[in-house]
Amino acid sequence: MVRKFWEQEETVHSPLPLTDEEQACEDHYVRTHSRLPDGPYMVRLPFKNAPPNLSGTRRIAVRMLQSMERKTDNDPELHKLYSEFMQEYEDLGHMARVLPAAEELDEAQRCYLPHHGVLKKTNDTVKIRVVFNGSARLGSGDSLNSHLLTGPNLLPALTDVLLRWRRHRYVIIADIQKMYRQISMHPSDRTYQRILWRLKNSPELLEMLLTTVTYGLASSPFQAIRTMRQLAKDERHAYPRAASILEEETYVDDVLSGADPKTTQGISSTN
Repeated sequence: MVRKFWEQEETVHSPLPLTDEEQACEDHYVRTHSRLPDGPYMVRLPFKNAPPNLSGTRRIAVRMLQSMERKTDNDPELHKLYSEFMQEYEDLGHMARVLPAAEELDEAQRCYLPHHGVLKKTNDTVKIRVVFNGSARLGSGDSLNSHLLTGPNLLPALTDVLLRWRRHRYVIIADIQKMYRQISMHPSDRTYQRILWRLKNSPELLEMLLTTVTYGLASSPFQAIRTMRQLAKDERHAYPRAASILEEETYVDDVLSGADPKTTQGISSTN
């Protein structure tokens, strides 16, 4: 197995040519991404054509919210976890309440994302991930995801990542925390990332804008990994080893690396 890995490492592989849509998504990223003064990147939604008319998504989002509220009313633990997740989302600045100026936009310029919670139980703990559904369809069959470019698959081969990891005498396992949400969404495109939310015991229906790359949109996996690659490219001059780790020893948000800590390189990688 190890011999096959080294043989593969020595072989020069030509990347598969991109399809027209994949190339369009890459070109869109290169043309529209930017870096904010404090370091994070900002991206734009890669629409296949002009931004779509998705009026009618609010009704779907209202129905989904009401269904979720009925479920949480009968499950206090789920309600607590859901509310804490949403509060943290807002506290971190990853969503913001709609301002009056944004209310003036025509409904055709808005898209509301239904959301639901997915529970993950491990030993004695229960965690929740709230998923935003960009694939929710109107009667016409349209959805936000149907209008977004998905981009090429930029993931390295998982076998290669694991075999590189096994070369190290001492290994490092790390996680890129909230990977998607480290990337800001351009303010002009946040109107397509609206959600509805209601605080407990409040009749008011809040409209929120998701301000970062959002889990559940078709373009998000490409944007997250492409931005990680862009970071590696932009900072390679200062952090060559870190750039290599991001490109070759990271699978989605899981970092599988290592080194001999007796070397300077090993110490810097660990830090």
